[in-house]
Amino acid sequence: AAVKGDCRYRTDSPLRPESPHIQLPSRLDFGAVEQLHARLRSARHHDCVLDLSAVTYVSALGIQLLAVTVSRWRADQKNLSFTGRTAQFCDSLKCLGADFSTLLERG
Repeated sequence: AAVKGDCRYRTDSPLRPESPHIQLPSRLDFGAVEQLHARLRSARHHDCVLDLSAVTYVSALGIQLLAVTVSRWRADQKNLSFTGRTAQFCDSLKCLGADFSTLLERG
């Protein structure tokens, strides 16, 4: 089930239809981070949508990658939107002592 409050950390301009849309894997662990990092690198300097709807598990390395991604998009002054946040995604963050709002604030 989707969690209310999908968010964009920047909302001053709308995302364009051609903005990269990246579906994150169900397990954001060591095995998936390298491939996701490559996809994020190719989307850098563009507004981007990260779809979390399939994510059921996030490792500490996965959280680190998401935090660095937020930081890079913020530095580039580009919009980064997270959509499809699920209860499993949020629970996975909580198990590691993190939460979604902190991820966005400190990214």
